[in-house]
Parts: sequence; structure tokens; C-alpha cells
Amino acid sequence: MAGGGWGPGYCPPPNCGPRWGSSSASFGFTVGVPITPVYRRVYYQPAPVIYQPAPVVVTPAPSYYGPNALVAAQSRLYRLGYYRGTVDGEFGPQTSKAIQHYQVDYGLPVTGRLDRRTLASLGI
Repeated sequence: MAGGGWGPGYCPPPNCGPRWGSSSASFGFTVGVPITPVYRRVYYQPAPVIYQPAPVVVTPAPSYYGPNALVAAQSRLYRLGYYRGTVDGEFGPQTSKAIQHYQVDYGLPVTGRLDRRTLASLGI
């Protein structure tokens, strides 16, 4: 098989020379520059990965209160009618919702967390 598996009638250089049989081609006019075709194989490969996903860094919310301050805040919110769960010192979704409603009613920044302004407003 001629051409090493390229198909009939094709012979890649440098074994066979230029495709048109001579170092220059003439199409009714003379340019004076030899025509040398370029043969190259084309390899298809997947595109390189140019980025890596950023690592996810989770930082805990700042804690301005001690273990007893959360119990005091829950009991204060319970007495004001914002919290209806058990006063257990666990910061859960009910506590967060109660703090959000309290912050809205008292004109505080709504964060859903016990920050310094909320604790001061609660009197803790």
C-alpha cells in the first residue's frame, strides 16, 4: 500500500516530492517562486482546562455572645412574643426567624443573627 496507510495515490513528502510533480507549477503564467505544498497531520484532542474551580471556604458567623447570652436572648424574644420554640440555647431556624422579625420591628439591620446591636437592643 503506497503512502503508509494514507490511501491510494497519496505519498507524503519527503518520499515522493511535491504533489504536482515538480518544484514549480505553471498555469499559463510564470511567477518564479517554486510551489512547495505543506503536508501536516491534524490531531484532534480535547481543549485544555484553563481554570480550576475555586475552593469553597465557609467561615462561621461572628459570635458576640457567650453560651448564656443565647438562652437570655431566646427567653427575651419569647417574652416579647417573637419566639415560640423551647428556650434551649440552640441557634436554629426558629431562633433566626424570631431575630429577623425583631430586627425588622426595631429598625435594626436584618441579619437573622445575634450581633452587637441586636444584643444591645434586647438588653443583654
